[in-house]
Amino acid sequence: MMQSGRPTSMPVRGESRLAVAALHERAGAYRLVVLTRSHAESPWQVAEARVLSNSELASIKNVCESHKIRSVVRVAPVAACICKTVDVPLGDPAQMAAAAGLLAEAELPPSVPSHRRAGALIPEVQRVGVRTGFLIGWLERGESFISLEGVEERWTTPAAALAMLRGEARVAAFADSQSNAIVVLATGHERSVARVILAGEGEGSWAAAANEAIAETVQSVGLDAPPVIGDRRVVLEPASRRRLAAIAGVRDEPGWLDEFGIAMGAALLASDHEVAALASLHATEPEIEKPIILQGAEWLTSGNRPMWVGVAAAVAMLLVPWGLAWARNRLLSDRTAVLEEMKGTKGEIEKKAALYAQLEVSRWPMTKLLADLSGATPVGIVASDVRLSPEQGLAFQGTAEKAELVSSFQANLNKTKVFRNVKVNRVESSSSGGVEFNLAADIPAGQAHVPVTPAEDFAAKSLAVRLHGEEAGAPSAAAPDKGDSKTGPARNGRRARGEGRSPDEHEDSGTKPSSSDAPPPVVTDSDIEKMDLTTANRSWIARKVYVQKNPTLDASVKQRLQEEESKIRAHADTLKNAGGGK
Repeated sequence: MMQSGRPTSMPVRGESRLAVAALHERAGAYRLVVLTRSHAESPWQVAEARVLSNSELASIKNVCESHKIRSVVRVAPVAACICKTVDVPLGDPAQMAAAAGLLAEAELPPSVPSHRRAGALIPEVQRVGVRTGFLIGWLERGESFISLEGVEERWTTPAAALAMLRGEARVAAFADSQSNAIVVLATGHERSVARVILAGEGEGSWAAAANEAIAETVQSVGLDAPPVIGDRRVVLEPASRRRLAAIAGVRDEPGWLDEFGIAMGAALLASDHEVAALASLHATEPEIEKPIILQGAEWLTSGNRPMWVGVAAAVAMLLVPWGLAWARNRLLSDRTAVLEEMKGTKGEIEKKAALYAQLEVSRWPMTKLLADLSGATPVGIVASDVRLSPEQGLAFQGTAEKAELVSSFQANLNKTKVFRNVKVNRVESSSSGGVEFNLAADIPAGQAHVPVTPAEDFAAKSLAVRLHGEEAGAPSAAAPDKGDSKTGPARNGRRARGEGRSPDEHEDSGTKPSSSDAPPPVVTDSDIEKMDLTTANRSWIARKVYVQKNPTLDASVKQRLQEEESKIRAHADTLKNAGGGK
């Protein structure tokens, strides 16, 4: 099974300092790059960047000890590596990362061992609805390596290191004339491509073959061809070089990147837990710890242990039945003693049960009486004082909206069969309207347990309806507007005031492919001139996708969408060439 998850050795935490290291072998020499930072929130900086010979590899152990680094990320030979990009739909980051790991198992050739393949989501320029999953593999070619003594080794590929150097730019390339191999990464508006190309032999044709491979890959995703290789090994866009130059210790020079660029990218892989899976390959299959049961079985079947195991089994066959019989006898004896003790307490338990039964009959269930009283009280009566006692029965004092409610209250109490001799002692008009009254009733012994049906059914007709009319119980006719999932409530508010609408925003937006049958709306030339780069890209993509998904589209609508697509794409190219997004 493929190794997955965050490597345990990268980055390594010392006391408060973090550090990672990467090693890239090319042309018989080793490029070592060490990145450090003081704490998790501070930026990375290059602590060391130097070239080592074979005889100097032993010094890497001292470097790792000085920076408290447990393992080093090494870069595999480019000619033995393969790579591939896949589109992963947007979703939960953890689920997308797991999907990229599973795709590495399914998409890469079976000849790539499980410990030499990995997949993760790489940083790139934003695309609509998808992220790029990057799959890498390292083929077994019978190669031999000089191992690092006293240091754990993890491996990655030049393509993965190049992806970290590129960042959120569109194009990056690495050309190794020693191996006659070229690595190209290119991301267009709709697709992303990664290739490892083995060029032909011969010094005279090397630069031409490299330039042709890069141009072909870049143009396949709809981008302009990048500058030629020339005498450079690492080709990056200006945005990528500026991002790398922000790291302290990195020189924005082609020569420095040619020398240490791939090692730098491998170190950046190890420093980012989201892509660290791409830096967790193994040169040889790691040893898997055997389960305890399997280890025990192997131990029992070695040497002369089987004979002693047989002797122990024979003794167990003789002694275990005797032991079980003794345990059964002991258990039965203990239970018999418990039963004898229980018989002695049977009379006491019966007396307690009789007492509880008498209490259940004679005691007043106060919560039930209060519930019966509440169920008999009409709407419009408010209690100010309620007293219940075995000696005096019920004493109720309160106010009513009108005198008829007092009579209804008295009749409801009589119907319960729990309250007897219900008498209204006083009914007086109050200054605030309505009447004040007090009422008394008897509760005969044993009647407190009689089931009572409430006088009012508030489940059929709620209290709000009884107080305020049928309109109080009617549900709201309009559901709250949850807002557009893309723009949010703030934008809906602006729409209600007529503010913040882009030139290409209509009732049915045409800025993204829609699953509905309606085509994108008509846009005028003035609307197109007002679009920014993001809106323009969404608009022409929406029209192109709609035409592709509807082959039976009316000819006039199809022609209109194609013309609008051409105009909007031309406007987007103008904005892009002008270097502005608006």
